[in-house]
Amino acid sequence: MLPIRGIEHQIDFVPGAAIPNRPAYRNNSEETKELQSQVDELLAKGHVRESMSSCVVPVLLVPKKDGTCRMCVDCRAVNKIMIKYRHLIPRLDDMLDELHVVFLGFVVSSKGIQVDEEKVKAIKDWPTPKSVTEVRSFHGLASFYRRFVRDFSTLLLH
Repeated sequence: MLPIRGIEHQIDFVPGAAIPNRPAYRNNSEETKELQSQVDELLAKGHVRESMSSCVVPVLLVPKKDGTCRMCVDCRAVNKIMIKYRHLIPRLDDMLDELHVVFLGFVVSSKGIQVDEEKVKAIKDWPTPKSVTEVRSFHGLASFYRRFVRDFSTLLLH
């Protein structure tokens, strides 16, 4: 038996609906061996576990371009009796309206990309450079925000 990993899952059926109990599709011996091999692999990896459920749906093999086969479960009978819950996916615009992230010296929000005020404060509070090395250091820091300052290179000369 697989350990419970903190995720509970259930499928809700329409009350009174008959649980599907469909016969298996006919397979030749090679297909049966391939299906068993794929099921054994899923069991070994812990992706599935043995079940004693009364719900039975057929499984089939679908050939892939590379010559191997993909196991597919025909869940149409289950889908017909499932209660369908609507979970609306939020619109990207609505999610961006709530977004406000400080990332790598920028503030990303619904207003767009802006400068991080703490970085601007560091530039304003920078001591006056007294050597060529200090000027280069300040230039590197200030150049980080050149995209937000019109005529940045001209202003830097003055």
